[in-house]
Amino acid sequence: GLYRPLRTSWEEFRRLLGATAIGVVLVMLIIPWWVGPLSRATLLWMWVLALSLDLFGRIVIRLTMKQLARVGRLAMRAAVVGTNEDAHRIAGALSTAAESFALLGHVTTSNEEALGDGPPALGSLETLDEILQRNQVECVLLASSALSADDVLRISSACRQANVEIRILQNVPDILTPRLSLEPIGDAASLRLT
Repeated sequence: GLYRPLRTSWEEFRRLLGATAIGVVLVMLIIPWWVGPLSRATLLWMWVLALSLDLFGRIVIRLTMKQLARVGRLAMRAAVVGTNEDAHRIAGALSTAAESFALLGHVTTSNEEALGDGPPALGSLETLDEILQRNQVECVLLASSALSADDVLRISSACRQANVEIRILQNVPDILTPRLSLEPIGDAASLRLT
């Protein structure tokens, strides 16, 4: 409907015009049963008033959301699993997306040690449940090259129990990302490049 995220402003406006027009038509059909017929000018003013109030409310909400994002109030508390080169690349990308993510630190895997530079180590993969609760993590970003299939299953289970979002990041050049789609193959997921 009207409230899907990431809708463009023009698409939202077009849908809003349609929704308010349908509302006025419903009013036009229902009100005459109790009050009597309404003039065309009254219906036009009802539609303009409904559209204006709805647009004003949406503009206020959008401006408020932009301001909250600018100061970091809407940022998801995130942890990166892994400390290899891909994990550090993810951490660097998160620092430029500070409006969307607040990077808390890294979670080391069983075969890695925390590196001295970059975000702090929050702990190891064996204590992920505790890390998620203690740091109130909202999103876990996985550096796929740093993890085994068993690690991913363990992380998935812990995140599901803690109601934490998981994002698996692949090492794919930026030029290819618009052509990617995710498709299931049996019980595995594949990235399809078209």
